[in-house]
Amino acid sequence: MAKGKSKSQKKLRRMGIGLLLVLLLVVLVLPAGVGMMAEGRYKQMWSAMFAAEPGFSAQVTDFERGWFSSTARVSLQVDDAFLGELIQEMGWADEQPDGQGPIIEIDERVHHGPIPFTAPAPFHQRWRPGFAVVESRLGDSLPAVSEHGIDLQSTTHLGLTGSLRGHLRVAAFDVAVEDELRLVNEGELLLDFQANRNLDRVSMRLRGGALHLADADGYGVHLQSPWLDVSQRRGPSDIWVGGSELRLAAIEMRLPGEGPNTMRGLMWATDTRESNDLLTQSHEIQIDALQADEFEAGPLLMDIDLFNLHPESLSRLQVASSELRLDDPESIDQDIGALMEPILDLITHEPGLRLQQLQLSLPGGMIEADGQAKARPMDRAQLEGFLAEAAWFRMMDGELQLSTSRELARRALAMWTLGGPLDEEADEASLRLMDSQLDAAIAQDMLLETDDGLAIHIELADGVLFINEREILRF
Repeated sequence: MAKGKSKSQKKLRRMGIGLLLVLLLVVLVLPAGVGMMAEGRYKQMWSAMFAAEPGFSAQVTDFERGWFSSTARVSLQVDDAFLGELIQEMGWADEQPDGQGPIIEIDERVHHGPIPFTAPAPFHQRWRPGFAVVESRLGDSLPAVSEHGIDLQSTTHLGLTGSLRGHLRVAAFDVAVEDELRLVNEGELLLDFQANRNLDRVSMRLRGGALHLADADGYGVHLQSPWLDVSQRRGPSDIWVGGSELRLAAIEMRLPGEGPNTMRGLMWATDTRESNDLLTQSHEIQIDALQADEFEAGPLLMDIDLFNLHPESLSRLQVASSELRLDDPESIDQDIGALMEPILDLITHEPGLRLQQLQLSLPGGMIEADGQAKARPMDRAQLEGFLAEAAWFRMMDGELQLSTSRELARRALAMWTLGGPLDEEADEASLRLMDSQLDAAIAQDMLLETDDGLAIHIELADGVLFINEREILRF
């Protein structure tokens, strides 16, 4: 028995030594080898990040590889004129010679895998097998962040399959913007995102507590519980397609001498999809309540489609917009000319807007509407001719169906004719005047009387305006 027990102990000891050697290999040796692969993946990530984005370019200018971690420096150049000027004003970058866009230098530390446990990252990143975890030192790279004492942490996990997962955390802060205006972040702002190897499929989620841009008296803009969810991929001509959803518990604007203007329960969902080599973008907007002084409205429901969007024209328009130099009078005509070319191409594909649904509850009733407007079939010569004549209404066809209660129509007419709303104590003469004008419009077929109130149908076809199928005007 003693001999068998001795063999068993030796076997366990050998297994323990073997396991220890494997652990030492993983912990002490493999990170150096994985660091070589991590460098290649890291540089490929930055190269792919802005490869199809006009106005931006990135390059890893320095990479010092260590055993467990490496340090890197990235030069992010912003060629977009508007963003470049904004970044310089914020003090994040200096103006470059020869008219080049500003460059932001970003210092990062790359913690090597296969288990990058040395990274100061969330548990789900630090102990997930992968090439590396990238720690972005944005506080050192962006002076405005460190100067105002903003606690910002950003880490990105580079997976073994080439995918990446990022986590950005912004702690609560209170910083002066200008004069007495302050930007306040209550709680934390958290952003989680992930992407595939080529960064052409991306999903992200942003959530936070509250943001305030206001003075000491509270005058300014206040956002409650922002929440953003995005899932998109690169489509034709590098246009992003897919969905996004924005939610806000409340938006409040306060101005001196006025009551608060408030929007509660905002939800804005978008979806961009391909159809017959063109794009359709759908917008669904919901608002629970709107309030401005004593005026109250809501809920609001609205569904809108933008259709027949030509991807290549949109991409060219995006590039031309990023190169627009509004501060250079000598170049403005040339830049606007560059904008017009993709706009004209976009119009020849007959883009349009479709109002699928509009429902707005107001004191006195509800407004409902649907309809659409689209560019007429035109070749390039016809389009240029209409533009030269400023014949805007001959360039499009459309129709709108609108219905509402008689009470709301009466109030709208009072605003138009009397210059103000009818109050609760409006005299009988004013009420009779409004009703007589509405009845006259009904008699002339300018309004249609329905079981629920009043309706109107407006149509623009071949340069002719119709109201309730009655010709009103020729353009």
